[in-house]
Amino acid sequence: MPNPKLQNDPIYARILNERGGAPIFRQNLMKDIQAKKKDTKIITYISKYGHPAAMINHDDTKPVDDLLRSIGKTKNLELMIHSSGGLSENAKKIVKMCRQYCRKLMVIVPDAAKSAATILSLGADKIIMSDSSELGPIDPQFIIPTPQGMQVTPAWTIVRGFQETIKDAVDEKGKIKIAYIPILNNIDIAKVKEAKEALENAKRIAEEFLKNGMLKKNSKKAETTAEDLAYAEKYTLHAHLIDWREAKNLLGKNNVIYLKPDDEDWKLYWELYVRSAALLQNPALVKLFESESNSINIQSMVK
Repeated sequence: MPNPKLQNDPIYARILNERGGAPIFRQNLMKDIQAKKKDTKIITYISKYGHPAAMINHDDTKPVDDLLRSIGKTKNLELMIHSSGGLSENAKKIVKMCRQYCRKLMVIVPDAAKSAATILSLGADKIIMSDSSELGPIDPQFIIPTPQGMQVTPAWTIVRGFQETIKDAVDEKGKIKIAYIPILNNIDIAKVKEAKEALENAKRIAEEFLKNGMLKKNSKKAETTAEDLAYAEKYTLHAHLIDWREAKNLLGKNNVIYLKPDDEDWKLYWELYVRSAALLQNPALVKLFESESNSINIQSMVK
């Protein structure tokens, strides 16, 4: 389904009318972006938002490594990401890999970097955002089989659902209500435990990144920010939109760079993103990794 943020964009309409999705158009844009900045390289990781096979996972290591090898070491590295999230550990791994190739890491969020993609963003020195950009809570997402197919469920939803069920199942005398016995018997305790551990791990990674990076001068704020982002009680919804203003409040005004939509740099970023997103309208494609000289797309049979 087309992204509603792109629907009325004239760039989007023009790109859809162009024939094919040859990487040369996007790679020329990358070269234009790099030419405007000294000692800077850009790579992209664009995924089909919300698709179970598009989650950040261990298999991302190979294409990311390919991109980094293709650009070589650089003073400044810009990583553009669009993702609904995935596994926290693999987001951490991508940051660590990028750090081996640069002195300064910038993450560009043209549209959405949610869940584990927000964790990845927290590992940067700076985050570049505009009016279309959003981060979100960092509770990891689980892929759960259902009769309707694979469903992506946030860890906090699993944990909170368990806590609320236990609370509702006990009467005022502390006894289990009979009506709740079948429900309690069907709870996947192992999955709840896994979700709790995943939440703690996400918090630890975010805290580590913030204490060593954007909030290194304020360790207490790093701890509370990681806690708030991991345990989404503050935001009530996993899908909560953290825009550039809120991101500045959370991470420090100098750590989030806001570019207006008509800023010349942002227009180049936006066209690069839109061209990438347009390619992913191909039903078989779920991820696109690119540098100025390398293009890797990932296909999936999962619907």
